[in-house]
Amino acid sequence: MFDRLFGTYVKERDDLPCRYGLVHPIESANPLRIEFTQWLHLARDLAGARSLRAFLGYLFMPPGWTPHGAGSTTAELRARHPQADLPRVIAGG
Repeated sequence: MFDRLFGTYVKERDDLPCRYGLVHPIESANPLRIEFTQWLHLARDLAGARSLRAFLGYLFMPPGWTPHGAGSTTAELRARHPQADLPRVIAGG
């Protein structure tokens, strides 16, 4: 559902196995760190927003969005690495 909402949906291919995971994997087993790390990143981004557009963008744009366009959204990762299998990775956080 979220892939369709954020425009990252890609139909599965029979010749290419699915790869699931995060763009930046969590390396901790601490449940508090796992839960709150992304909330802290969001709070940091919101506190550093220099305009209303940036503030709202951090809240409502796809994960990895940045106001200057050099973020790590699925579309930006695809553009930087067109030969990679990026549509198969579920990008989050």
